[in-house]
Amino acid sequence: DRFSHVVDRMSKSASAFGATAQASAMRTSRALSSAGTSMLTAGVVMATGIGYAVNEAAKFEKSMSNVSTTIDSTPELMKSMSDSVLNMAKKLPVPISQLTEALYDVVSAGIDAKDSMFVLEQSSKLGIAGLGTAKEGVDIITSSLNSFNLKASESANVANMVFKAVKYGKTTVSELAESFGSSSALVKNANVSLEEY
Repeated sequence: DRFSHVVDRMSKSASAFGATAQASAMRTSRALSSAGTSMLTAGVVMATGIGYAVNEAAKFEKSMSNVSTTIDSTPELMKSMSDSVLNMAKKLPVPISQLTEALYDVVSAGIDAKDSMFVLEQSSKLGIAGLGTAKEGVDIITSSLNSFNLKASESANVANMVFKAVKYGKTTVSELAESFGSSSALVKNANVSLEEY
């Protein structure tokens, strides 16, 4: 009888200890699970961010590679142009993808590589200020330079003229770009100046 009483108390103590241990284990498991979920979420976010950055970098490299096919370039020149595009993207609210597409159009229009970044910057500023895109700004500026036999250094003057037309007229850079390139050579052949145009 005395022994059974001792065993009974031991069983109750063991049960109480087991319940306490089980509750503690559950709390620890939930904490670890929550931490694991948080770490997993953070890992997914980081992996997604890294994946996006790698993808964007690959797109940028491909776009710059396309640019290099249109000019006689050296690795040093392409590195310099790439750095210039990235720096421009920090200063201007224009996506890098738009800048690289616009740069391709600049060099395709026959603008020397040494002048291309200046033309791209002026075109991008025109696009921003005139409710258009960098590509549309490039279209207007390169058409003006080529049709009216202007130097690339005159890009800022062309951008100012076009912006004044946008500011004081009922138009945008996007609307002007639709017909500007196709009609600028005809206007020049009719002995009309760019300012008059």
